[in-house]
Amino acid sequence: MTGASGQLGSEVISEAAQRGLATLALVHRSQPPVRPHDHLTGDLLQPAALARSVAAVRPAAIVHCAAWTDLGRCEHQPFLAHMANSEATRRLSLLARELVIPLVFVSTDFVFDGREGDYREEALPHPLNEYGKTKAMAERHVIACGGAVVRSTFYGQRLLDHILQSLRTGTATASAERRYTPIAVDELARVLLDLLRLGRSGTFHAASHPALSPLDLARLAAGAYGFTPEAVRPSPPGSRDGVERPRDSSLDGGRLDRLLGRRFQSPEEGVSRLCRSIHSTRR
Repeated sequence: MTGASGQLGSEVISEAAQRGLATLALVHRSQPPVRPHDHLTGDLLQPAALARSVAAVRPAAIVHCAAWTDLGRCEHQPFLAHMANSEATRRLSLLARELVIPLVFVSTDFVFDGREGDYREEALPHPLNEYGKTKAMAERHVIACGGAVVRSTFYGQRLLDHILQSLRTGTATASAERRYTPIAVDELARVLLDLLRLGRSGTFHAASHPALSPLDLARLAAGAYGFTPEAVRPSPPGSRDGVERPRDSSLDGGRLDRLLGRRFQSPEEGVSRLCRSIHSTRR
């Protein structure tokens, strides 16, 4: 799998271990391995060397979580964003097809312009920023090679820790201008492995219900941590980095709900559960 040093990648490794699945994390030379015994050193932008390394270990599947997600840097360095997000995915998709193994790719709700909201899988992407453009292009490569695309956005311990710290210092703010459908990071990890288990290809939306704003989510966390929701204030209009974001990138996750036979937790349920879990592990 790629992106093992990230929050989602770590959750995929944890979930795979619970299912008795062995994972091999692809890490760059500059990254420390997740564990000393379960990593493969490689570079997604060096396809020949990567192909030899992956072919040598003969994986049963590929989970592609790695991405360059810094919106500001993507906007100002579009070529590097293209190479990291689109071209690397193209090469990995071709490798998966050559090895005749399934690939699941994590995409984003930022492939849409946010004019409509509640997007279904068949809606045509129309990204507003360079990050969204590179991910939309990457999706096309994955589908062309017979892989699976999972569009989603997630929250986890890092975001909730940031909210808690800002609450403690009285500086908590979040945007009320956007509407989206994030799910808990551990739920998204389960989705990726479930799609591999089912052998599914195509595009899927992993989304919670109801849609809400980042301000709403932060206020749910405030309540779960014992603060008043109003302790989180609306941030000033506009983005601090100058990057345009979709106003309503909410996704319709009904197709995946029906396929898996379960619904994702609402933001209120998911945030409350994760906050309790974080608190209990630090007592």
